[in-house]
Amino acid sequence: MSRAISRIGRLQLIPRSRRFCQNAPAIEKAKILNEHYSTVVKWMHAAMGTCVLGCVGSVLLCQSLPKGHNRKGSLMHFHKSCGLLVAGMLVPRLLLRLASRSPRHVPGTRLLQVGADLSHLALYGAMIYMPVSGIVMGYYGGKGIPFFWTHVPGASEQDKNGKYAGNAYKTHKLVGQGLEYMIPLHIGGGLMHLLRGENIFPRIWIFSKQIPGL
Repeated sequence: MSRAISRIGRLQLIPRSRRFCQNAPAIEKAKILNEHYSTVVKWMHAAMGTCVLGCVGSVLLCQSLPKGHNRKGSLMHFHKSCGLLVAGMLVPRLLLRLASRSPRHVPGTRLLQVGADLSHLALYGAMIYMPVSGIVMGYYGGKGIPFFWTHVPGASEQDKNGKYAGNAYKTHKLVGQGLEYMIPLHIGGGLMHLLRGENIFPRIWIFSKQIPGL
């Protein structure tokens, strides 16, 4: 009798174990998707992302206006002001990125994971170079850098350097054109995950929280 009960018990356990093995990848993926960036990193990402979008959006709007339009000056003033905000957040953002733990990659092909890493690296490079080159351009050009209600003065006549300012302008414009493609690619990568049933946006959204017990 006891042997029969034991045998029945083993037969009942086999399908459960198989079901667990089949569900294990989905459970692991759910755990990975539940991993979040730290709250400080989320807020920093939102702040820098808003400023970067302000920089790109204002300069694109400025370029769309006809030459000599009276709004061009105010748009570029806003563009440079947002750039200074990005510059001010660079060091804290990089230190936080190095000090905090990032969520793991969503399970997928190695190619997609490497592509995600390279796109993030390119974005960081652009976020560093754009404000730095803008400051070099404004300072060594002698005009300085406007910052909303105030103005950071540029180099004096004897310290001005047209070569530095010119090179900074050329590369600033070139990297900026690349940034116009990097941002949609960055957002598109998140949407691609969403279409695959992998909602990665809560990981970085400032008001989202991890699901306890998952």
